[in-house]
Formats: sequence, C-alpha cells, structure tokens
Amino acid sequence: MAMSPRNRLIVTIAAAAFVVIALIALLVYPQVRQLALLNSEVGVASAQADVAKSQLEQRSGFKDRAVETNAKWLRLMNQVPDSPDLPSLIIELQDVAFKSGVQLVSVTPAQPAPKDAYVLVPVGVEILGTWSDTVDYMQALVKLDRGIRPMDASAVVLKSGDEIARRNSSLAPYSVRTMINLEAYLIPEVSTPAQ
Repeated sequence: MAMSPRNRLIVTIAAAAFVVIALIALLVYPQVRQLALLNSEVGVASAQADVAKSQLEQRSGFKDRAVETNAKWLRLMNQVPDSPDLPSLIIELQDVAFKSGVQLVSVTPAQPAPKDAYVLVPVGVEILGTWSDTVDYMQALVKLDRGIRPMDASAVVLKSGDEIARRNSSLAPYSVRTMINLEAYLIPEVSTPAQ
C-alpha cells in the first residue's frame, strides 16, 4: 500500500525531527555540559584568585606594619640602650643645660639596679641658673631621645654671700642651685644559649 503524499510528508517531518533531536542529544548536549563544567571551573578559579588577592593584601599590610614596627623598635632602642653609655648621656645633659641657659655643675651616676626586664641607673645632676632657666631645663629633660625620668628635685636660692655665688660671678641675682635625681634606663642584651 502506497503512502499518501500527506503521510509521506508527516513521516519525513517526523524523521527529520528525530534526526535533529538525535543530533542535539549527541552533539549539543555534551557541549552544554562541557560549558557548565567550564563555568563551574571559572567560578572556582575566580574564588581562588579572590582569596589569593586577599592574602596578598594582608601580607602587604603585614609588611607595612613590620616596617613601622621596626622603626618604633629602633626609636625605643635609642631611648633605652643596651648599655649605660654614660658619656653620651652626660653630653645630652650638657647640651640641654647649654640650650636652657643653666650651668651643669655635676653628673653623678649611681650603681645600676637590675629590674625584671630592664636596668635602672640612678643619676644625680646639679645645675645652677635662674628659676625660668631651671624650669626650661626640667621640661627639656623629659623630651630627650634617651629614656630618662626626673624623679625629684630640690632647689636652693643662692644668696650673694654663698660660696657658690662668689665663685660664679656670672650668675644672675636670685639664681638657684638645683639637685635633680634622674632615672636612666637600659635593656641588657639577652645572651642566647649555646646550641
């Protein structure tokens, strides 16, 4: 029995549709799956790149903070050296005295006293000058690069008949003799045990 042209057309369309569906199933669907897999891999790689970028920013921040910490450490080591270095301390005290307009009469260090993490070096300082110059000297002491702390001070007004006033004719009237007790600090070097 022969097929009518209409049925032949329906069979041809159905066969063509089957071939197209088969081609889509065999050729396009694997490519769509491959594309989905690649999109997933791109997402994972993008997330890994974001994590790596974040870690790089953190490490860069650590590096910047390390530089800042090293600078602070160096400033601290200048303020609190690892040895008494009394000659440089005396020079600093003399420079401050000169700038303040007082005469540095004496600097008397005492025996260092070890503490838990540092060593305390008591220092007695005697100066001569006017009240205002003495106050300037005391204020300048706390601004020194070296870590020192004025603990106490006592001042005596010099009278024209005092021996010190007679010896120092350049002193202004109503000058004072001031005794200052300072504390200088140092951090001893820590010896590493032999391995």
